[in-house]
Amino acid sequence: MNGAREQFLADAGFAFDQHGDRGACRLLRVAHHAGHRLGLELLRGGADIQTLRVLADVLEPLKGYARPQAMHYETSTPLNRLVDVVHPESDAARDFAGMVQRILNKTSTPEEVEAMRKRLIVWRDNDQQLGPSLQNNALLQEAIPLSQNLTTIAAAGLQALDYLNSGGHGPAAWRQQQLDALKQAQKPQAELLNMIAPSVQKLVEATIPD
Repeated sequence: MNGAREQFLADAGFAFDQHGDRGACRLLRVAHHAGHRLGLELLRGGADIQTLRVLADVLEPLKGYARPQAMHYETSTPLNRLVDVVHPESDAARDFAGMVQRILNKTSTPEEVEAMRKRLIVWRDNDQQLGPSLQNNALLQEAIPLSQNLTTIAAAGLQALDYLNSGGHGPAAWRQQQLDALKQAQKPQAELLNMIAPSVQKLVEATIPD
């Protein structure tokens, strides 16, 4: 097999035996990740996908029968929306949930707390770059509220983290306002769910209202 072609297929998620036998190739889990990346690239029309990936990585599609109930699908319906591209489960949200739980259990290290802070800052600031490009993309306009919500959710997480690191007390009005906003942010939009919102809610709930 041609070396360049074999490398291309390997990058796309195919594995070969030592003879490079095409008939022995098998699709690996990484193939899904390659398709995920390609889907994001197609949605962005060739533009850089980093900020869209930041958003996509915290989202999950509705499960089971919830998705067809949210939108009427036919066999001819094109699967070219963000919901068709995101991973079935958010690794970023799962990792973040673990970090939050360790903070609440008071078993996290200072380095882990700082890593969480940096991650929340990236999420909070992502819409500043991504938002304008969503406005000009017909396939991605439905993701505008999702991107804006990520900013709101991450900002609440950052503030809650600051309060928790300073004795745990926070204004009662702020606490209730954030809990109301997080409740709204957990509702599906464009058949997608923000999966870090429940963990941020735990951070806010852990603050002590003044």
